[in-house]
Amino acid sequence: MSLERKILAFLKENPGANAREIAEAIGVSYSRVQSALYRLREKGIIIKTGFGYAISSLKEPFTSYEEGFEEKHVSIASDKLMEVLRNFKKLEEKLNTLLAEYHRLNDDIKSVTERVNTLQKELESLKKKVNEIYETMKTFHIRWKEKKNVLEDRLISELKREGIIDISIARNLALKSIEEYVRSGTVIVISSLVVSKEFYEEFKKKFPIPKEQVRKLSEKEKMLLRALVDEGLAYLHRGIEYRLV
Repeated sequence: MSLERKILAFLKENPGANAREIAEAIGVSYSRVQSALYRLREKGIIIKTGFGYAISSLKEPFTSYEEGFEEKHVSIASDKLMEVLRNFKKLEEKLNTLLAEYHRLNDDIKSVTERVNTLQKELESLKKKVNEIYETMKTFHIRWKEKKNVLEDRLISELKREGIIDISIARNLALKSIEEYVRSGTVIVISSLVVSKEFYEEFKKKFPIPKEQVRKLSEKEKMLLRALVDEGLAYLHRGIEYRLV
């Protein structure tokens, strides 16, 4: 069993356990457990909870705006579809009646056949209407997804400008859980910070960072460095330079 699977199995039974407790329980070094926990958090599989970790839960509702947009148009299309289905059912019953008459009245086959053909044409017409309603519903769905993506860009746009956002602000901008953004590889969560993937990758290139060079970092880079150290993802090596785990 891989290290990540061992950690997940332990967290399933012991939610809230910290890195040292996990390391002692599964018999692996603290540093390896820290690295594995970091990888799992990057993938959005686990989240930080207080002083420990837990398996992520992705169950946050859409905003009322999305629900209203989708429910309004789906309701209209559903009503039309139900009306068509009721008419379809009535015509189907008529067709069954005519077929019964066909078998009972062999001397009037021509008349019954003409009526059956008429109903078949009506059924074809209804089929076209059903297809039209389906296309309308699909169009509404596409528009809803486009509107949703536009709104989601509020978080992405803010991260592109700032690079780092406090997680409480990020949650107000997002229309889905932060874990879903992490899962898609768009952002990284470190402590109470939400960091854009691009900003984080550029910052990693600066490691190892000599201690005396820290004062030259931007304020946001200093925030990220402190968060990495607090999370056990970076450390001060021999009091000389900061290194990533």
